[in-house]
Amino acid sequence: MATPPPQNPSSGDPSDASSLAAPVRVWRSLVSRLPPLPDSSGLLAAVSDLQRRYFGLHRSRRRRRPALPLPLRPGAAHSARVAGEMPKAFVILDDVVQHTLTNLHTIHKSLLFWQAKAEGTNSQKVYFMIFERGPRAFVDTTYQTLTRLRTHGYPVQYILHSASGMVSTKLAALTSMQHCLAAFLAEVHSEVDKCREGLTENSDKSLHTLFIVLNTTFAKLEVSLRNAGEGQDELFTQDGTSYELFGKLPELDVESPEWTEALAAEGTSLIYQNLQKFDNFLSSQLSSHKKPNRLTIYWLPYTCGALGFSVCSLWLLRHSSLMGSPDIDNWIQDAKESVAGFWDEHFEKPIISIRDELFETFKQRDKGVMEKQEVQLTEDSLHRMLVAFCEQTEGRKLPEDVSVQAMLETVTKRFLI
Repeated sequence: MATPPPQNPSSGDPSDASSLAAPVRVWRSLVSRLPPLPDSSGLLAAVSDLQRRYFGLHRSRRRRRPALPLPLRPGAAHSARVAGEMPKAFVILDDVVQHTLTNLHTIHKSLLFWQAKAEGTNSQKVYFMIFERGPRAFVDTTYQTLTRLRTHGYPVQYILHSASGMVSTKLAALTSMQHCLAAFLAEVHSEVDKCREGLTENSDKSLHTLFIVLNTTFAKLEVSLRNAGEGQDELFTQDGTSYELFGKLPELDVESPEWTEALAAEGTSLIYQNLQKFDNFLSSQLSSHKKPNRLTIYWLPYTCGALGFSVCSLWLLRHSSLMGSPDIDNWIQDAKESVAGFWDEHFEKPIISIRDELFETFKQRDKGVMEKQEVQLTEDSLHRMLVAFCEQTEGRKLPEDVSVQAMLETVTKRFLI
């Protein structure tokens, strides 16, 4: 059921890279439509750990990703969960799907990277070929550019042609691997759907059914990997002899006397060995096609930053007290004095001046208010004395609206008599 992979392009025509955009878009659309992980994923993960611990299997830790739900009857899984006996096949199938989806995710990220490079401008492609492939590629590309300039060639066209050819080759290889893994995942779900009854039985029967399913799917996966592209058969040949990548699982009937718990454990161990071989094979294939790591892409800024930091460190060391130089201490002292002088001149003195001025204004304002109050009190006291003197002199009570001028005339007449 493996989809025939595209032929590996031998020319650097950019149209080859653009022709691979359709499978990438189809796969991107498929990933966006994946349903969320069922609620039983936590239980499956816990049982998976117990299963590996029971059989003594050790596997590298990896982050669990949302996976396609296996086409098993919810009623069977629920009854097994209630009974406390989760079929071993559930756990192993979950690990197989997780391995495949993790590898697909890695391939998908590299595909997106090279697709972006294929769709970039000519200047971006030239910059990538010279500055984002590591120092060795920088030296080689610079040497080839100078050589073509000396021979009256066209170095920019040569770099663009090399970039198109390299990107097209990587896109074709990654797309082929993606098709193989997607076909394998589809085959696993198809076979599980066919054998769902056997996978929900007791542990021995579910393992027997699982071995049959995985033998079929692993065999088809190996065929698709062999036919993925030109020269793939050489990867499955050692010392001139062809070998099989995946080991064959036992398919003995559980009713047979040869079926034992040790045989089931050996078959389960062989499944994880096949998954490890699968990971190693994909890693070896992706090593030359995956996207460069961050250190490789940004090696030039990192190198410039490291050189600048080293130069600054050496310059500081030369002027430090470790080398017997008082320059840094003097600079620190001058900086302290400058900061203190700047603070005193532009902050402390203006603030103190404003504070004193405000306080003086408040004091003057309070003083004027007090003087005004004292004058008013003195005036009231003199008015009362004048009224009392006039009433005593005239022998009658003065009206309230009597004027001060009239009372002063009375006082004048009294002292002139």
